[in-house]
Amino acid sequence: AISCGILAAYHANGRGWTWALPGGGRVDLLGVWRGCGLPLSLTYFALDSLYYCLPRRDLIIFVHHVIMVFCHYPVASPAGASLAGAGDADFATWLSIVGYTSEVSTALMNYRWYLINTLEE
Repeated sequence: AISCGILAAYHANGRGWTWALPGGGRVDLLGVWRGCGLPLSLTYFALDSLYYCLPRRDLIIFVHHVIMVFCHYPVASPAGASLAGAGDADFATWLSIVGYTSEVSTALMNYRWYLINTLEE
């Protein structure tokens, strides 16, 4: 959800990574992703692996989490993002943000699972 909000702010701001706030303030959208979005997501992957994947021996989801962490962790710092983006840290961070938009459907799938398993006919 954070990735979708950042992309919406990016487009609402005329395709700029610095979001202008009323009153003259500015928010660095890439900094929000590196400082908030990625740490929350990486923590989710670690906890889901620890409390779901490993106890249930769900190897496919575990491998998915490992790949996501391996691919997105370098973006957490400008130096790592620059290395991952062949010198363009903003591009690597943008790829990370756009990649996470595919995870938006997870909340809907979890809600569907909850409804299937709790509702009576």
